[in-house]
Amino acid sequence: MSVTTTNVNPRIQTRQTSQPGDPVPDEQWQVICDTGVIPAEPTPTPTPEPTPTPTPTTDLDQFGIAKLYADGPGPVTYMDMNDPTKTKGAGQGNNPEGNSSYYPHFVKNSDGSWANTNGKEVRWAWTAQGVYPGDSNICKCYDSNNKTGYMSGPGDWPPRIEITAYYRADEVGTGTANGECHIEHVTAHRSTTSDTKSGPGSCALGCAGSYHFNKYALTGRKKFEKDYRHAASYGRDITNTNAPTATPAWKNDGKFHGFKDVFYILADGKTVQLEQWSDWDCTNDWKKDHSFQDDGTKWVPKASFSGCGSGSQTIQFLFNGPITVFRADNWVKYSMRYLSVRSIDPTKPLAHPTQHARTFEIDNDYVEESDEIYQTKEDDVILEEVG
Repeated sequence: MSVTTTNVNPRIQTRQTSQPGDPVPDEQWQVICDTGVIPAEPTPTPTPEPTPTPTPTTDLDQFGIAKLYADGPGPVTYMDMNDPTKTKGAGQGNNPEGNSSYYPHFVKNSDGSWANTNGKEVRWAWTAQGVYPGDSNICKCYDSNNKTGYMSGPGDWPPRIEITAYYRADEVGTGTANGECHIEHVTAHRSTTSDTKSGPGSCALGCAGSYHFNKYALTGRKKFEKDYRHAASYGRDITNTNAPTATPAWKNDGKFHGFKDVFYILADGKTVQLEQWSDWDCTNDWKKDHSFQDDGTKWVPKASFSGCGSGSQTIQFLFNGPITVFRADNWVKYSMRYLSVRSIDPTKPLAHPTQHARTFEIDNDYVEESDEIYQTKEDDVILEEVG
């Protein structure tokens, strides 16, 4: 009788008794066929590792532009690259800067960017709440605003924002009103010379409470301005507010350059930090090229003024307001892309540790009074909420 058995190894063997049909002990069986092979243990099929869920990248904005600081509580707005006039809170019918001639004339370029052909004086205002709250709802009294951190309410841009824009100088103009051909990013409030009192505290409409971040294409100069009482009392051109050679000149060079401006309050709660950065070759390699700290004691107004609340002659702006303005003066044509305004957490800087640590002492600073903005009485109108 032949039997196939599997031993523990397991080895396959065929055995036969010495006398067919005779029962004998197993140890007397003879092996007549043996595979001689111990089959390998089958390799178990590994359980596949689950595909990890990608961690969302928070260091880049929706355009893929590197952030300097992490996002913080508050509004954020990105330029609508399909139609800039549809950018949230920035349409022509919602422009608190008033005069429609100040609104950009957008023409789309073949590379997807947008040219502005209305460059003599442009004020493109982005409202934090998506609609301008109206002058009667905006407090222009600096002492009150420094306590609350806002001008019209908690929905304002906070006093901690990062502004981003890429510009190309297509054709510079020759005008000099408000200074040579340049770009400005402006915080807080619209520009008007009006003495009319309105809003909580009944301070004058002309109390702007704004910081300006200026970039000059003809020379590469950058500058900070402080608008106390528009337009009679800007902050003095003191040492380190001008950076004459912050970047190379970029007039008509045919290239886009990235610019970021940052405004926040330091941990002491009483000093404003202002920063300007550049991504010169559009590689997301941002460099800080100008900064300044305002504690209210040195950057005082050029002329005394009234109507903006107590203590306003020597004050830093520890508040922001309902609008951020992308302003341009004395251009024939310039192009823009990837604009944004973000509320930030200044305690969480991202990347660029060496650049964040940079400070600036400018030896060849100078006064440039021709930069001062002059407004005519056409701006002296009261604006209520724009629907």
